[in-house]
Amino acid sequence: MKTFTLITFRLVVGLVFLISGLLKLYPIEPFELNFIDLGVANWQSAPFLARGIVGLEIFLGLALISMQGNQKRVLKWTVGVLVFFSMYLVIQILKDDHGDCGCFGTYLSMTPKESLIKNLVLIMLSIAVMTDKREYHWRFSRAISISLLILGFTLPHVLNPIDLISARNLNVETTSFPLDVDLINENAMSSTWEGDLSQGKHVVAFLSMTCAHCRTTALKMHVLKKENPTFSFLMVLNGKIDKLSDFLADTRSENLPLLRLSADPFSKLTGGRVPLIVFVNDGEVQRILKLPELNNKELTSLLN
Repeated sequence: MKTFTLITFRLVVGLVFLISGLLKLYPIEPFELNFIDLGVANWQSAPFLARGIVGLEIFLGLALISMQGNQKRVLKWTVGVLVFFSMYLVIQILKDDHGDCGCFGTYLSMTPKESLIKNLVLIMLSIAVMTDKREYHWRFSRAISISLLILGFTLPHVLNPIDLISARNLNVETTSFPLDVDLINENAMSSTWEGDLSQGKHVVAFLSMTCAHCRTTALKMHVLKKENPTFSFLMVLNGKIDKLSDFLADTRSENLPLLRLSADPFSKLTGGRVPLIVFVNDGEVQRILKLPELNNKELTSLLN
């Protein structure tokens, strides 16, 4: 019974690691942006760091489930990773226990405190598994372990490869039509925007508060605004007011001006397409931007 219990614990920890790693991949951008926001990576290194951590999670998950390799060492690595993430979560809790920790990507929302409790449970299960005195020997175990290691760190790059194409080489949609500024101003239900869209250069993002890709866009704009306070950003949001605080906490976009529109004017402006990111110059929409084009180099050339 004890052996069965410890094997069950091992499988639970392994499955959590495997599922956590795979779910972070779609979309992986919020996970990447966390490292940029924390200042531990830049725009070039964050995609590689994020996939490296996901690869480590996948490898540990596969190694625990298959019971391949030196299990004592695998379990020590597992506890080490959990302790590392727990230290990060403690810092987040001390700052503000709101928003999504991103532990399971965008599929399962958990606050930093909830995720810390989850990690502590996994640490206890892992330590319990370390008491297992049985040694499991499999044929070709070393070869399988190396294969799992390669698979774990390769899979994130295969399932969600890094886009190495620069924004200027993308198929940019160039446009030129007037933005209906009056429709926006007349229908704004709440606003922290003090600028004038009919004058100057601005990047305006039309976002639904229930859209995962819209949240990624808002998070990316937050990071860019934090690095470049002079960038003129505006979020035009659609959604119920009771969703707003969760949206702002999840995307950390309290540093961005916003205004809310009801469904009808929002749909007229976007045609039902979200997220819609536009570059506006003196009231004219001159570019419809793709998410990868939201970067320091591209926006500096547009806004300055």
